Amino acid sequence: MKRILFFVFAALALCSCSNGDEDSDNGAYDPPKHTSYLIPWYEFINKISVLQYKHNDGSSRYLIMFSKSHIHGWNKNHIEQHSYFSNLYGDTSYKGLTYRLSHPAFAYPFDKVTMSCDSDFDAKHPAGEPLDDIVMLSFGSWWEFIQNGYEYPEGCVLPQYPEDSDKNEKTIGEIMYNKYLSDINFDNSKLINSHRQPEVIFTTSPATPGEYTFTLELTTNGETFTTTFTKKFE
Repeated sequence: MKRILFFVFAALALCSCSNGDEDSDNGAYDPPKHTSYLIPWYEFINKISVLQYKHNDGSSRYLIMFSKSHIHGWNKNHIEQHSYFSNLYGDTSYKGLTYRLSHPAFAYPFDKVTMSCDSDFDAKHPAGEPLDDIVMLSFGSWWEFIQNGYEYPEGCVLPQYPEDSDKNEKTIGEIMYNKYLSDINFDNSKLINSHRQPEVIFTTSPATPGEYTFTLELTTNGETFTTTFTKKFE
C-alpha cells in the first residue's frame, strides 16, 4: 500500500516543491529549532550524472551527482507535503534540535541501481552485462537511526569528521553503508542522505587495462535515470 501512495503523492509533491529560492527556504544562518522530526527536507531526483573527483595524491573517486528539487518542513507552503513523508517514515517523535540545512534525505528509496560496461570487462562480465556483483555504492542514511528510536544500533558505521567539526552535530543519525549494487533495493535504501554523493566503488579491475565507458541506471519511485561515464584502469 505504501508503494502505491508513493506514486500517488509524487505528482502532488513535485507540483509544489522548490528549487531553494522561495519563502525562506534557504536561510543557512537561521537558528536551530526543536521539532518532532529529524528530517527537515526531502529531495526529488530530476537528473543524475557521475563526477570524477580527483585528490591531490592523484587518486580519484567517482560520485553520483543529482539535479534535484525539494520540499522543506520550515517552509509554510510545504508543511502538508513534509508531514506526509514524516509520517510515512515514522519520523514523528524526535526530541532534538533541527538545523535548516541539515539532514536532507531523498524522498523515495532506490528501487534498483545497476551498471554495465560498453566493452568486455572480464570473462564473467561481457559487454552490456550487469557489473552489479563487483561494483558497490557507498552512501549514508538516516533510516536505521530513526527506526531504532533515534538511537544508533549496535555495530553501525558512522561518518568520520574532525572532533571540532560542526558536522558531528549536524549529521546526528547518519549511518554509512557499502552495498553491492545487486543488494540495493526499496527496503534498504530509505532516507539516503541526499547531500552526501553516493560513491561508486569497483571491487576489481578489468582483465585488460585501459579506459572503459560505463552506463549507470538508477530507478526510484518507478522512474529510471541513466548516465554514462568513463574510468581509466592502469
